[in-house]
Amino acid sequence: MADIAMCTDQECSRRFSCYRFTAPTDWLYQSMFAESPRKEEECEHFWDNAGRRLHDDYKQYERE
Repeated sequence: MADIAMCTDQECSRRFSCYRFTAPTDWLYQSMFAESPRKEEECEHFWDNAGRRLHDDYKQYERE
């Protein structure tokens, strides 16, 4: 489980390259944004997932 606030914005075009969306999670104890932090297509909370361990569902998006 990542010790970050996760994002569940399904409409974000950058979601599969953002660690807040693709990080390993424990839904029972995980912190989540109550609303999407995105403002139109810009997000000040975007966290590039390059070089990070991703949730099994998103392994195909891993980048070195």
